[in-house]
Amino acid sequence: MAVATGELHYQAAWETEDTEILLDLQGDNFEPRLSLLYDSKELQHLSEQQKDQELKKNL
Repeated sequence: MAVATGELHYQAAWETEDTEILLDLQGDNFEPRLSLLYDSKELQHLSEQQKDQELKKNL
């Protein structure tokens, strides 16, 4: 119940040899949300390049 109302937030992060993983459980207004994010260490440079391009585009 505390998660669904926004009073409690769980987060766990760990990594393997080639992946960073984030698990997030939170809620607001009685709507819980579970998120799972995988980031490849090998492809991280591509993500950074895309962010740089977006920043330059928005200047």
